[in-house]
Amino acid sequence: MAVFFGVYLLIVGEAAYFDISYNQDLQKFDTNGDGFFTANEISPEQKEAMRKVVSDTGRNFAVFTGLIFSGVLALLVFTGGNILEFIKLKARKSKPNKF
Repeated sequence: MAVFFGVYLLIVGEAAYFDISYNQDLQKFDTNGDGFFTANEISPEQKEAMRKVVSDTGRNFAVFTGLIFSGVLALLVFTGGNILEFIKLKARKSKPNKF
C-alpha cells in the first residue's frame, strides 16, 4: 500500500508542480494583470509559455495514468515480496535442526 501511494503521489505531485510552474511562467507575460494577453504582451517567448500550458495532456491525465502505473508497480513489489518470503520459508524448512 505504501509503494502504491508513494509512487502515485510522486507522479501526481510532479504533474502538479509542472502545471503550476508553467502557469507562473505564462503569467509573467501578463503585464497589466487583466488575465488576457493583448497585442503588446504577445511575443515568441509568451507563445512558447502558452504552448507549454495548453498542449500537454500528460499532466492532465497523470491522475489516471498514475493509478495504473502505481497499481502495476505495487502489484509487482507485493508479488516479489511474497516470492522472497516463500523462498526463505523453504530454505528454513530444508535446514536440519542442530538441537
